Amino acid sequence: MTQPYLHISPGKINKFAKILSDVANPVFSGIFVIGLLMFRLIPNPTDAMKWMLITVALTAIPTVTYVLYLVRTGYLVDIYMPEREKRLKPISVISVWLLISLGILMLVNAPNAMLIMLTAVIVQVGFLGVITVLWKISFHSATIMAVATITAMIPRPTLALGLFALVPLVGWARVRLKRHTPMQVVAGYGAGFIVAYLAYHFVKIYIPI
Repeated sequence: MTQPYLHISPGKINKFAKILSDVANPVFSGIFVIGLLMFRLIPNPTDAMKWMLITVALTAIPTVTYVLYLVRTGYLVDIYMPEREKRLKPISVISVWLLISLGILMLVNAPNAMLIMLTAVIVQVGFLGVITVLWKISFHSATIMAVATITAMIPRPTLALGLFALVPLVGWARVRLKRHTPMQVVAGYGAGFIVAYLAYHFVKIYIPI
């Protein structure tokens, strides 16, 4: 007698991969780690929430709106920018806007923790942007690795374990959806780890963690 087996259609697998990519997109991942660190580094929870919301409003909302505009006008195929050459313009504009945002936050006396973390984000975007000039690298895998690494070093063991479980899943999803090659995903992991590790130890110089 033939034993029954679980059959998952390619369509369902691709849908799962798409959901993973959407949940772990760089914007959501960035907001998550900034929020996590703000509540860790700023003693007053109310102040931590206030500065996190201000930073998200100043950085994430304008950049996402800009990318959506590029999609709407046909410059980009979708928000994940599958064509390497067309990534350069939005990455450049976003990098400049993040630098302006950093200047604004400095003018309004944002906490040092917030300024340092935003600087780390700018460094990561800039680093990946330079690589993108010559080669396509996965921002998804870089960001999820950075988030998992920082969470582990804070430390938040249980949360870090869950995030590290997501790292290979997100990489698989990007390859499954044909948005990246395995090498581009692995390179993203390396870039994300390096930036997160250096940022964490730089923060420790100025702020006890």
